[in-house]
Amino acid sequence: MFDTSSIGFWVFLWIAAAAVIFIFRWKHRDTSAGLVFAYLCNFTILHWVGAAIYLRSWFGGSNPDITRLGLVESTYAVLALGIGSVFLAPRLIRMFRIGQEAAISHEPHRDLPAAFLIGGVASYVLFSGDLGRLPSMSAVSSASQQFIIVGICLLCREAWGRRDIGSVLAYLGAGLLLPFFTIVSQGFLGFGAMACFTILCFLSGMIRSLWRFTAGALVMAMLFLSLYVSYMRDRGVIRDAVWGRQSMQLRINRVYTMMTTLEWFDPGNDDHLRRIDRRLNQNYLVGRAVEHLAANDSYANGETIVDAGIALVPRAIWPDKPVSAGSGDLVSRFTGLQFAEGTSVGIGQVMEWYVNFGRAGVVIWFLFLGVLLTVADTVAGVKLRNGDWLSFTVWYVPSLALLNIGGSLVEVSGMAGASIVVVSLVNRVFLYRLQRRQRSSPLLQSKAMPVRLASGRRRADLPRRIARSES
Repeated sequence: MFDTSSIGFWVFLWIAAAAVIFIFRWKHRDTSAGLVFAYLCNFTILHWVGAAIYLRSWFGGSNPDITRLGLVESTYAVLALGIGSVFLAPRLIRMFRIGQEAAISHEPHRDLPAAFLIGGVASYVLFSGDLGRLPSMSAVSSASQQFIIVGICLLCREAWGRRDIGSVLAYLGAGLLLPFFTIVSQGFLGFGAMACFTILCFLSGMIRSLWRFTAGALVMAMLFLSLYVSYMRDRGVIRDAVWGRQSMQLRINRVYTMMTTLEWFDPGNDDHLRRIDRRLNQNYLVGRAVEHLAANDSYANGETIVDAGIALVPRAIWPDKPVSAGSGDLVSRFTGLQFAEGTSVGIGQVMEWYVNFGRAGVVIWFLFLGVLLTVADTVAGVKLRNGDWLSFTVWYVPSLALLNIGGSLVEVSGMAGASIVVVSLVNRVFLYRLQRRQRSSPLLQSKAMPVRLASGRRRADLPRRIARSES
């Protein structure tokens, strides 16, 4: 019998549940855009890695007991996510035939991927000045910049289809540079790293060998942890240069110095483990909230959920809207911890649902999220495979907001709402003319490639269904 009071039990259960979700989605990667993989990746970084370091018995860290309290709640979260993704979503997909109605193939214009990329870069430049400070423009800016991710993903996919490995590596290299770009321009590693992981998870569908994928994932994990511990070592001097608005040359020089003195991650190095415990151990904050609420019983009772609904209303329409992006003082309020002035600490999805409704809130949200992410991932994957890249973005870009695991629901809902508006507007006004829709004759022939959907059923050549749709 496992000792459930041991942190090792919950670390094992957590990663076992995540592995089941991963294996299930891997089997259906032909109709996946990597959204579930990306969520699991970010979830693992924020909740599992920071707990796994406590398996070293000599590492005391911030507080093993508090971390275990938070890890228990995040384990319930990943278990609920798995039930929603593996069991409930396939039944919903099968019941409503989600993603199975597409008998029409599309021939997208080859300039679409570049158009997305250029649009994302242009929006970053456009909104980086005074325009980005206007009401509602920050949300529009964040949503528009997601086109950078879409553009790189589609460029890599298109080059892979042409078997142009050189171009694939060039576009992938651009994606891998995003963490360095956000460090130099904003002083933050997290935003660029999350974008990079999203691109890699999207591209995972092109890898046919599970062993190659696993080996590549282990290499990328080692590279990220090495970059992270080195960044945390030099974060102060880098941010002094970035936030002090010093020259771009000086900022680049400091990042270059960080890379030339890169410390390879060593799980036996106390300094490395402390740096991880400091910022990647979201379980500690969740555990403090569990302990604080047990003593004070001052739950939010849906207050922050209402705020997330209010966040959907643009500030341009409601100038005095009482909520703003970010977690504000929520973490201090529900943990009793005080942070230095100007320090931004995200509440995270696990903690926010716990402080509202306890463990029941965590389980319900992650059940729903498992279903929502899997359905969106499946539909986006089917649209992508059929060449309907504009419809793909309608499902894919808003879903990227859900990947903000460490942020508040106000940020998630605001970003999702802005993404729906921006994607719909850009597609209709600028990009629709670049996509030519036409019937694809191979679908009427026996050569049609079968597609395995998340429901477990195979959709091959269905001439009778197509005939009905044409009539």
